[in-house]
Amino acid sequence: MGKCQLDKVLAATLIILSMGCGASFESNVGEESSDNSHSAGGEPQPQPQPQPQPQPESNQDILTYCPMSLSPVPDDFNGRTVTRVCPPGDNRPGCDTNSLQAAVNSAGNGSRIEVVNGSVDYQECAVIPVTKEGIEIVGVCGRPVLRNSVCQKKGYFLNLGKNMTFTHLEITGVSISAGDGGNGAAIRDQSLGGLTVRNSYFHHNQNGILGGAGEVLLESSKFEANGSSVDPGYTHNIYMGSEVTHLIIRNSLFLRARHEGNNLKSRAQKMTFECSVSASLDGVDSREMDISEGGDVVIKNSLIQQGVNSSNSNLIGFATESGNPDRRHSAQSLTIQDTLMINDKGSGSFILYNAFNGFRLTLSNLTTVGPGSIKVNNNSGTETVTENNTQSYGSRAGASLPVVSNNHMDLPKPPGCPEFEYY
Repeated sequence: MGKCQLDKVLAATLIILSMGCGASFESNVGEESSDNSHSAGGEPQPQPQPQPQPQPESNQDILTYCPMSLSPVPDDFNGRTVTRVCPPGDNRPGCDTNSLQAAVNSAGNGSRIEVVNGSVDYQECAVIPVTKEGIEIVGVCGRPVLRNSVCQKKGYFLNLGKNMTFTHLEITGVSISAGDGGNGAAIRDQSLGGLTVRNSYFHHNQNGILGGAGEVLLESSKFEANGSSVDPGYTHNIYMGSEVTHLIIRNSLFLRARHEGNNLKSRAQKMTFECSVSASLDGVDSREMDISEGGDVVIKNSLIQQGVNSSNSNLIGFATESGNPDRRHSAQSLTIQDTLMINDKGSGSFILYNAFNGFRLTLSNLTTVGPGSIKVNNNSGTETVTENNTQSYGSRAGASLPVVSNNHMDLPKPPGCPEFEYY
């Protein structure tokens, strides 16, 4: 759907913000130039050495950066030491190792591990020790595919370190047996705190990300078709633990979780979900968001869609597992603003919550499409509800939206997010 059409559909219900969410995806990638001039006497002059490639600041820079195209191949990145992993059999100049685990073992704190994309997929998992801190593992020369490997029966990356960043990686096929728990993850985060995932695609694993502590940032990434047939309903596109102090999600997609898992399950103390999409499409998922222990949650400028095959009848569940005070955050607040929610299942409710600790629900410029109650107070607890400019349409046709499609590209883009990229 084009922007003009979306504006027409939602003009009475949504305030389109003049400022986008997060950094713009547009950029100009600079190219190095060389001076091949000679002196009047014909003697060649010393040639300037290529400068390190600028630190990528946008989606486009990250997608196109390739150190192997530079001469000489740099051994640092904006002053940060680089350890470079090349695919098995690739031993070109600039390749330090063909082993991902060897690169992790040798990388110093604050350094960068570059994983070079090639014609061969990587099939070697890695454990990041507790002694490692501030390391970025980044795909270069395209997005490398990491598949079908699990460390210590937990994940492709078992992260025990601190403040790790994973950028421009595709991880798929991570699974373990039912006897081992059936919950293998692309990233199993048992860290000391701090995790960032950018421009990555985690799909067809038993979990996308499992665990977490401290602040977790997920940005410009896609999590799709994760879930476990041997542990149905207990594995998800992502599953954040209660030691996460703030889960921040920007410009990201959560699509068609499998085997009755949630598109997004979080026990984080605080969550900000902005300019992002959580959509069932044709997936057999549960909820689009299961915010199990409540907390301080803000959802803004986003799209949430429940599909016809969803096994749950609620799009969002809030504090659904907080009957035990030990499993309940002190803050209990849910704010949804400038957001479109679509229920294609044909029944149920948009928001189901248990009201604890003076629960506050704030709905502003919210549009719902499809049948069902907007909000259901499941335990009849004390609540404060504020609504401003909420609109409901009984059907897609009534809201002038297109018919149901299993292609996420056919969904309306999140309102108020210019240049939002579906990929």
